[in-house]
Amino acid sequence: IQPGDTIISVDGEDLKDMTSEDFKTLCKKRPVQFSVEQARAGKAQSKEEQRDVVQDPSARPSRVELVADENIEKLGMSFDGKPPGYIQVKACSAGGWAESVGIQPGDTIISVDGEDLKDMTSEDFKTLCKKRPVQFLVEQASADKVQSKEEQR
Repeated sequence: IQPGDTIISVDGEDLKDMTSEDFKTLCKKRPVQFSVEQARAGKAQSKEEQRDVVQDPSARPSRVELVADENIEKLGMSFDGKPPGYIQVKACSAGGWAESVGIQPGDTIISVDGEDLKDMTSEDFKTLCKKRPVQFLVEQASADKVQSKEEQR
């Protein structure tokens, strides 16, 4: 989701008929699915074009910002390597926070709490990952690049 995009529905419920209280309740639920009309190059796509994109389960946005709030004890993901430099997600715990927000093995962590991993120390990374709330900028691997554990062996 990018600035200018329009949320059309939450979990299949049209926003036109939704109260603000219902919207807030649905947004707190996990998992949650948004249908979005995407504005690109200053122009919104038609609802028909947008719905084709949303209904494609293999389509993943390239970068997403995700927040682990105060009630998240563990992130539920391990990494290939340490900063400085961007790091890839190696694995996600079944049922953990990372899996619940759509992080997958092969995704790349770009920043934590707005701080770029390119120049971050390993110790700073560990400290920030333990903080709550904590925000991650994640570059998602394209569907054709994400391999199952069996394919990796």
